[in-house]
Amino acid sequence: MDPIRQAGPADAPRIAALFERVKVAMHAAGLTHWDAAYPGMPEIARDVAAGTAFVLGDEPLLAAMTLDRHAPPEYAAVAWRAPLDASLYVHRLAVDPALRRQGLARRMMAFAEARARGLGLAAVKLDAYRDNPGASGLYPALGYTHTGEVRYPPHPAPFLTFELLL
Repeated sequence: MDPIRQAGPADAPRIAALFERVKVAMHAAGLTHWDAAYPGMPEIARDVAAGTAFVLGDEPLLAAMTLDRHAPPEYAAVAWRAPLDASLYVHRLAVDPALRRQGLARRMMAFAEARARGLGLAAVKLDAYRDNPGASGLYPALGYTHTGEVRYPPHPAPFLTFELLL
């Protein structure tokens, strides 16, 4: 299977197309925390330019995510076990809806964990919308500890925070 690789400028429209496929599936399931604007080209362009966007596949992309060292400000109130500045953060993990339950999210997370270890970091951290059972159930199954929750208005439900110590 294709390797996970750092996204380049040519991947930006492919990431946008993947996000749109994911949004359609989410909205069909009643999940609207990804909306028409988010995530969109501003986030994608920023992540690609920063070298923090990673993809699996080519035409079409099978999965994408952002890995960076930037904790959302809301994370400051969470009772993490590892320091914020010693962690890698997963943002916007997306798997093509037609390929769910084939281990691609697990593969992407294994890549994130290996990258964090390679950088000498202590943990991988992320959040998942509480009302999204696929996402909020995946991380405990991968050994991540639920550490709390954060809120991102205007979403009515909280986002659950997860951490894996390395």
